[in-house]
Amino acid sequence: MKQRDWKAEAIKQWNADPCGADRTTTFGTPEFFAHIDHKRYVEYAPWLPQVVGFDRYAEKRLLEIGVGLGADYISFARAGARCFGIDLTPVHIEATRRRLLLEHYPVRLTRGDAESLPFADQCMDAVYSFGVLHHTPDTRGAIQEIFRVLRPGGEAIVGLYHWGSAFYLQTVLVRGLLRGGFFRYGYRRTMSQIEQREHSDAIPLVKVYSRREARRLFSGFGKIQIEARHFGYSNSRFAVIRKLAKRYSEVLDLAFGWYLIVRARKPPLETGGRKTGRHPGVSRICSAGFLSISRSCGIRGFYDTGFSPERLRPSLPLAARVKMILSATKAQILKT
Repeated sequence: MKQRDWKAEAIKQWNADPCGADRTTTFGTPEFFAHIDHKRYVEYAPWLPQVVGFDRYAEKRLLEIGVGLGADYISFARAGARCFGIDLTPVHIEATRRRLLLEHYPVRLTRGDAESLPFADQCMDAVYSFGVLHHTPDTRGAIQEIFRVLRPGGEAIVGLYHWGSAFYLQTVLVRGLLRGGFFRYGYRRTMSQIEQREHSDAIPLVKVYSRREARRLFSGFGKIQIEARHFGYSNSRFAVIRKLAKRYSEVLDLAFGWYLIVRARKPPLETGGRKTGRHPGVSRICSAGFLSISRSCGIRGFYDTGFSPERLRPSLPLAARVKMILSATKAQILKT
């Protein structure tokens, strides 16, 4: 079976139906953007500004991956952040560009791929991405790219779909099983239907993550905080659910929210208040040695599969393993 081009499907989906777009106003006008902000921060996710903290990044170099229609991007810019943005979808880039020009902010936008960020190593103080990275095939690779462009001590703020959410459970039980979606269309096509669409038959990739899986994705970082948000049933057609959602909104959000908000900090260069004193090449040498050990011993770890549980296979003789480790280390030393 031919592998589906998930990135092409994402472009097709959000070019035709831009994320959160309002069809009742003219695209790119102040009214268009005002409606988007109201829908996002008043109707859909009133918790978002406080949880993200747009005002925490004044004077910081901040990259947003997946700018959408620019609501969060402009919020960071208004709070004083020096913003940069990237998105795979041309319509999203154009909408955010128009919004920045309307409010006289500099345009630093690039059409590009989260899995291959066109930015230098250690050039950003913060990287933000909300509701985006679960749509890209190599989510782990995208997070490794975030780690690469963050300066030591920099922060990643990422929103991912939550496997343990009430909405995912409803989607599986109702849309997938009771309505037969899984049997007629399969899991991927059924899950893609949760994305808003009116003008496209695209099948965007939709992935969900448990808290444990999210923590593994960010295990290369230092301090990691994960919280769920957006229970999302305050407008349910069932009165009992509406009452429960409003009365216990905070508890239900944290337990069964649709988004996992991950805040992860890249380890600083200094440890314990003192410089480590390492040569710049030492970390690469250690990495090369660890990679050799992993491969020679048959351990499937960070370098081979990305945070998968360790498993052993028949290993090489000890002498051969040692020789491989020394050879890789020597080669890395010569490079530095």
